[in-house]
Amino acid sequence: MTGALLSKSERILIRVISEIRGQNLFRLRGGVWLSGAFNRAVFTLVALLWLAFSTALHGAVTAVGSIGLTVGDLDREVEFFTHVLPFEKISESRGSGVEVEKLYALPGAQIRSATLRLGSETITLTEFTAPRGQAIPSDSRSYDRWFQHIAIVVRDMDAAYAVLAKARVRHVSTSPQTLPASNPTRAESRRFIFRIPKRTCWKLFGFPPEKATRAGSSRPINFFSGSITPRSS
Repeated sequence: MTGALLSKSERILIRVISEIRGQNLFRLRGGVWLSGAFNRAVFTLVALLWLAFSTALHGAVTAVGSIGLTVGDLDREVEFFTHVLPFEKISESRGSGVEVEKLYALPGAQIRSATLRLGSETITLTEFTAPRGQAIPSDSRSYDRWFQHIAIVVRDMDAAYAVLAKARVRHVSTSPQTLPASNPTRAESRRFIFRIPKRTCWKLFGFPPEKATRAGSSRPINFFSGSITPRSS
């Protein structure tokens, strides 16, 4: 893994924000420090302005190449994704050294990564073997800043749910739920939310037949369509 994964402007942005955070450069007149909330707002504004500038230079984003997810135990997660969910492992790699440390802005970073495929889409799972991170809190809620979930579109919700139930996955939903007509874009769609071993929420999502083709679920892998959609709070 090399620094080429980041553009020059993105690497500069990381250094700028790291410098700001390290030196607390934001002050009010008279030397009064700004509040943490205001600091975060300014950081966000700086990031957005820089990304807008970077986009103008390098062109707009046209596609999502791969979804990345940090995990605590790569072997455990790969086992789950390839034996409970119908993903295929296509590669595994290790990374360390200066370029990896710069990429993650984390001194001493050492990683193991595995790339998995479902249909035409891929997801990359990354474990930090050093330094070790903290587990997601067991009492996490959807309004927490670190909350995120990924949805897999399925053709046959009942069959897909049966696979997860047999594997005794941790339920968040009690069972597949049908969305109400009050949600016009998702009316009559069905969903089931569960947790993968690292505690992150995932979702099975099934569109009604008249919406299935538009959503991409007409090209299923078994009863999983291979359409993967990331979402975050």
